[in-house]
Amino acid sequence: MIDLSQMKVALVVLWVALGVATGFGYIWLIKKNAASIKPDASSKGIVNIFGGIFVRLIGIGIVIYLAIRMHPLYAVIFVLVFTVTQFVLIFGMGKELKKDEISQNPEKKE
Repeated sequence: MIDLSQMKVALVVLWVALGVATGFGYIWLIKKNAASIKPDASSKGIVNIFGGIFVRLIGIGIVIYLAIRMHPLYAVIFVLVFTVTQFVLIFGMGKELKKDEISQNPEKKE
């Protein structure tokens, strides 16, 4: 039998996992959207950008709404984990980009 404290811990773990998964998914969608933009089709690229932003915003809004309906603490946990996940992923992408720049221009080391 699961008691109330075990259920609360399980829900916290669930919202942490959802925060991490949503952070990865959010960055993946941004990368996919950015890769699909072509310089020659400017109006279609703008529609893709704004469409992607709208879909991501609505998705995050729905998840936060569900978290708040369960308990406001779950929403705070989700937002914190989501934000930290994005910072870590973006920092990692920056380091990866810097490595690529250095490997392409070995004489220009900082």
